[in-house]
Amino acid sequence: MSKRPFGTLNEIFKYRNLLAHGKPELIERSKEMETAELYNPHQKINLQTWWEKFESIENCKNCYNDIKQAIESIKQISEKDTLPIGILSIEYHGPDA
Repeated sequence: MSKRPFGTLNEIFKYRNLLAHGKPELIERSKEMETAELYNPHQKINLQTWWEKFESIENCKNCYNDIKQAIESIKQISEKDTLPIGILSIEYHGPDA
């Protein structure tokens, strides 16, 4: 990933494009295991895709904060009193807000 906060914008668009233009994805994982682990019924192998990991609450909060910081940076550079696209008026109201 590119440097935050602007690199996060690339990740958000990548996530959006995967959802909007989804394609089947083959997930292959390999893991070396001890013999005892092979017979453990609770043994799990993580089969999450990139986008499934991306959509966590924690990452949502990080994306929100990065977008807010990016807009503040743009505002400071442009030396304008108004904010572009008004996104800073949006507040996060999810769990742990």
